[in-house]
Amino acid sequence: MTDLVCRTVALEMQKDFLDSRVKQIEYLLNLYKLESGVSNIFDDLLDIATYKYQAEQALDVGRSRNSKDTIFVYNDIVLENIMSSVRNQIEPQNYIHPAIDILRAYDQKNGTEYLKTLKIYITSMCRHHVTVEALHIHRNTLLYRLKKIEELTGASLEDERFCALLLCNFYLLSE
Repeated sequence: MTDLVCRTVALEMQKDFLDSRVKQIEYLLNLYKLESGVSNIFDDLLDIATYKYQAEQALDVGRSRNSKDTIFVYNDIVLENIMSSVRNQIEPQNYIHPAIDILRAYDQKNGTEYLKTLKIYITSMCRHHVTVEALHIHRNTLLYRLKKIEELTGASLEDERFCALLLCNFYLLSE
């Protein structure tokens, strides 16, 4: 048991050390109005091209977010990096599910928020409580909207592949 305690303490000390170094680097970057992209950790210089790419992508995507951050970590933006690559190579009509256009048109015609509801629901990984809080609506209102979305689109929100595609679509559509 003491070996486990020693390793835990060592990990906490290492994390504290890294956190203090990151704060020092952030201070210097802010001072000189600079930004930095950070790759995954590596230990083989022969792989430097991979990690250089990651750092560059972290910086590019991080800057495009219009964030006040000065350090952009690749693991935090990897999904956006993947989606921007797909977005640049495929026309939207080839990957966007028709349900999105159906809901967009219905919302415009009827002054509803079914597409917004669906986006928040899907991007919150179908968690009702997160969606209810984000939309400031009652749980019954959410359940009504989800049922109506299924009726309008003819698709089931119980279908994992449909939900996965929608999740990708919403990431691809956001820039």
